[in-house]
Amino acid sequence: YRDMSKECYEQKAAAIEAIANPVKPNLPISVALEEAEELYLWVQSDRAALERVGLSWQLVDDLPLRVAACRYTESEWQNHLTTTSDAEKEWLQKRDEAKVLSVDLTRALRFALGRKLNVLGEKKPSSGYMRQAAFIDYCYNIAVLAADYTEQLQSVGFDISRLDGACDAAEHLSVLLARVNAERGVQYILRDQRNRAYTHLKEAVDQIRRCGKFAFASQPAQQNDHRKQKADPE
Repeated sequence: YRDMSKECYEQKAAAIEAIANPVKPNLPISVALEEAEELYLWVQSDRAALERVGLSWQLVDDLPLRVAACRYTESEWQNHLTTTSDAEKEWLQKRDEAKVLSVDLTRALRFALGRKLNVLGEKKPSSGYMRQAAFIDYCYNIAVLAADYTEQLQSVGFDISRLDGACDAAEHLSVLLARVNAERGVQYILRDQRNRAYTHLKEAVDQIRRCGKFAFASQPAQQNDHRKQKADPE
């Protein structure tokens, strides 16, 4: 089933990529797909009336393909979100551990040496405004500095064993951050791809509904079939 959806996406890829202004779905994708599939069935008996007001039936015939393409892009995006959560969790865990060590080291060194430390200007690793790359540099620099003052740190009761592997841990943060940023980039691409596929589907659905509204203006029940839309969840 997924392979079939992928084939449909590949058939529609050029049209989807050509979407100039993709929109963000304002309802769950599953609902949008269900509505489009129902619309496709509803309009089959109304072909003559809809074509009479200018609807190209090719747009109706294209609906299942657009639905499948959108379903595929949504699946790809959701799958990537699930598989990348481990990298994000590791980054957050290691970052928080490094932040605690850096704050403790900064405090202990300032007390032991009796002066301010010029490791990274006046910024502190606990600052919410420190950029991630600068934060990693701070963690590394404070660990290197601490290695030169182990006796002074011991004299104020700091556990020197906490320095073991501190520099390596800071360097590893760079690797983790690169992985997370790369995955976030892929997520953005997949989300944009999904939004484009959704927009491509929505354009067809909106046009068919618009024609249905006009064609059956004097028949409210029939018109409602073409305009039916589930409530927005937001």
